[in-house]
Parts: sequence; C-alpha cells; structure tokens
Amino acid sequence: MIALVAAFVVVPRFTGDAGGGDLSASETVTAYLEALSSGDAEKALSYSKSEPANADLLTNDILAQQIAKMPISDIRILDGGEELAGIGMGSVKVAVKFGEQLSDSTVRLSKVEETWKIDEAINKIEITSPSAADETLTIFGKEFKKGESFYVFPGFVDVGSSNEYIDVAAESPLLTGGYLSFAPTYTLNDDGVEAVSATMADAFAVCEKSNLLDPPGCPVKLNNYRALDGTVTWGKADLSQLSLSELSEYDMTVRVTGNVTIPVSYQLRDGGTDSGTAESIVFNTVDVTTSPPTIGR
Repeated sequence: MIALVAAFVVVPRFTGDAGGGDLSASETVTAYLEALSSGDAEKALSYSKSEPANADLLTNDILAQQIAKMPISDIRILDGGEELAGIGMGSVKVAVKFGEQLSDSTVRLSKVEETWKIDEAINKIEITSPSAADETLTIFGKEFKKGESFYVFPGFVDVGSSNEYIDVAAESPLLTGGYLSFAPTYTLNDDGVEAVSATMADAFAVCEKSNLLDPPGCPVKLNNYRALDGTVTWGKADLSQLSLSELSEYDMTVRVTGNVTIPVSYQLRDGGTDSGTAESIVFNTVDVTTSPPTIGR
C-alpha cells in the first residue's frame, strides 16, 4: 500500500522586500547562506532573482537532508563586489564550507526593485542527451524524466537509480557561480553481478535437462561424430573463467566473455561409453534493464 501525504510547498514570488531588503550585495549572499545553513528553504528562496520551474526538491525536508550530510559553515566574504552597483549588478566573492569541502566562488547578483537578488541561487541539473543509465537516475528519490530538470540548493545531492542492479555516484554541486558540472557515473553493484552470473548459470543449466548432442536452448553442443545422439549426460558447467565488463551506460548491458567447460558422458555409435568435456567460448552481452537480466548477443 502506498500512502499519499499532501504537502504544500510555498514558493516566494521574489518581488518587493521578500528577501534582501536594504542589505548590501555581500550581506545578501551571507543571509542566503545562513538561511541554507539553518534549513529555511523558503527564506533561502526569497533571495533568488528567479523562480524555479518546480520546487519539488527545494523544501525544508530536502534541505535538512543536505545539511545533515554537508553542514554549511565558515562563511567568509572575500570581496564585496559592488563596483557595478550603479548599473544594478554585483559580483561577490565568497568562501564557505559544505561539510569538509571548501567552496570558493563568485556569486553574481542583480538589483530587483532596489533589492539585491542572487542570479543563480538554485542549481539546475539537466541531462540534455541522456543515456539509458541516465534515464534510471533518481535525485533524493525523485525519478528522472526525459526533458525534465532537477532544481536543488547547493550542497549534498543524494543520487540513486531506479534499477536495482545499478549504483550511482556523483560529485555534489556546491556554489556554482552560474556554471554547473554534473556527471553521474553508473556501476554494476553486487546484486547486479550476482544476477548476471545467475543468468549465465541458468542458460547453461538448460543443457543438463537434455540428452541430445545439440540441446535446444543450450549455448554449447557436443561435436563428436562417435557419440550417439540421445545418450548424452550433461554435467554442471564450470563458469569460473567468465569475466564481466564494466556496465555500458549507453544501453545498460554488460559484456560476458571467457571459456566454459561442461563434463559430458555418452554412448558410442559402435558400442561402449566415453566421457570428456564440451567447451564453449562465450562472448555475450547481458541486458540489465530487465529483471532478471537477459542474454543478448
């Protein structure tokens, strides 16, 4: 059962004295960072020049998660940056710590009805040409939708994947000064390795159910003209020599390569029995967009 809880997110309209007031440019930047540090999302948003397209991740709850991981501290103004105040522009250089990471950035501001507002108070995360892996991306549990952007405050960003077999890592964007680099990386996790291995094992287990030289659905066949078809006993495949490549982010596949050997015994056409091994050189791709994964070519 999924419980739906109604929540109201208040987004200021960023006009008049909603934030900033009679503050200088540097005081506005300091007040903004202090609002973030105290977990007050609405107040922090009030210092922004523009309203975000959506505020799903600009809430007190998300901000609390961010500052729990990367507390904001040691705010220092390095340059007040009001040389162009006469034409309504400011450029404040500030140093601030997010957790143990020091951010040294230039924050640009503009005058809006005589009140300083921060041009880029919110980090916009967008993926313009998403790979198959990107399309599984989640940020604070919110799933990525093609063509959609995420809006988050500077600081810790919780990344994940809607695919159970994938782990995601990304550097958390801090104060960006208008330029944001966000490049998540995707890797096959332990559950994914286990699932791919199980898929390969299941494929070769099909052989054990047959007594034919060329079992239907089996990735290997016994090439021995002396063997009598219909009398073959297939043993358990040795998959220990198989190796898995890194995940292809483009199409969410893993390449499986190596040698597989299977013990076999069989009757001979001219009487008697014999035994040996059937060998297969594996070069397959396994698609991890399905559960369980499926073998391609």
